[in-house]
Amino acid sequence: MEKRLLITISEDPSCLYGVRFAASFFGNREKLGITLFYVAPPQLDRAGRVTARPRSQADPGPGFGAAEEALKTSRQILETAGFDPALISRKAFSKQFGTVKDIDREARQGLYDAVVLGRRGYVLFEEVFGSSVSRTIIDRDLDCPIWISRHNRYGAKKVLLCIDGSSPALRMADHVGFMLAGEAEHRVTIFLVEAPDREAGSSACRRAEEVLIRNGFPRERIDCRTVRSRKVAKEILEAARAGHYGVVAVGRAGSEQQQSRSRWVGSTSLELLKHLSPSALWVSK
Repeated sequence: MEKRLLITISEDPSCLYGVRFAASFFGNREKLGITLFYVAPPQLDRAGRVTARPRSQADPGPGFGAAEEALKTSRQILETAGFDPALISRKAFSKQFGTVKDIDREARQGLYDAVVLGRRGYVLFEEVFGSSVSRTIIDRDLDCPIWISRHNRYGAKKVLLCIDGSSPALRMADHVGFMLAGEAEHRVTIFLVEAPDREAGSSACRRAEEVLIRNGFPRERIDCRTVRSRKVAKEILEAARAGHYGVVAVGRAGSEQQQSRSRWVGSTSLELLKHLSPSALWVSK
């Protein structure tokens, strides 16, 4: 089955962190489809009004020139890494409803398995998370997992899969298993930070392991680790740095009880979003 990524691109060829992450992280590239996606700022007339533009162009033309070099460089990086040129496409959209909602619209229509954000995407979402209204919009709109790569440890093949027994965590386990099925070098550590007064660790780890194996990821490359602490984000950050993980993968909002009080991203995910580096962060609803 072909896997599909939507990688957002900025106009700066030196900031293609999402592209470089995808190019270095995957070994089995034959069935990995990639769409390079650029959302252009609105073009204004002399009166400051937004002028009409084509909604989408497969190849940027007038008005999209700033992205042309970045899109070409992105394709070169992927092809040099061994991706099939026939599975690499590119799109440049004029902004319609706001960058976040335009990205979500393309993700839904294209049925992508994940949206990949680089440094510019991270800044965008950092700004969006700053208001409760925007959090509500994102809670409603973004359905597929998001990968954020700001300063990635390129080539690192280990994934720290953070779980807590919740549905979001199991959905992320499913996503990790699906994306890594067929990969020969990756290892996954199932990582549970559990409060000292709780004893659900073994069953939560077992369920996550079963999900990974069901997706075709081999049992012999799965490790499980439990830490007793109430400082979840701190323990994850320390484990990611000490273990030199390429990816930290989390569900959006922790436990079901937390989820009822949270919006799109829970407090732990927000802490990771702010402080995690150089690992990439994968977040799933």
